[in-house]
Amino acid sequence: MAETIAALEKVRHFLLTHGAARFVTLREGELPDDLPVAKRAGWRKRIGRRGGGQGGNDWHYCIPPEVWSREVCAGFDHKAAAQALQDAGYLLAQGTGRLTRMERVGLGNPVRVYANNEAILAGNRWAEGPDNADEEETLPF
Repeated sequence: MAETIAALEKVRHFLLTHGAARFVTLREGELPDDLPVAKRAGWRKRIGRRGGGQGGNDWHYCIPPEVWSREVCAGFDHKAAAQALQDAGYLLAQGTGRLTRMERVGLGNPVRVYANNEAILAGNRWAEGPDNADEEETLPF
């Protein structure tokens, strides 16, 4: 449990520290800005369940696997960290058995990313399911 919380805190800290400076915000129907982003760590975009995973209301930080393993999860097992985020409801994976997903981020073809819900920034997650779809749960950090 302690390692899980530490991994969640590490990812949260990375996003809080680098969110505005190192992530390109993508808005639906718009091309990404041509402004250079120094040491880009990924993209911020809305992902949801409507329309085959597009056009949702939730913002996600889409992080390429290389950045995820070398920077975001430095000092941790990056796969275990991703699993911890998925278990906590912060990681939006593509299909059963995957921790990543393919996303269009303005580079032509879709790229594989770890898609982290921005709810991690507040330490909250939205529990899903028929009985608690609108309830908020807070993790211990």
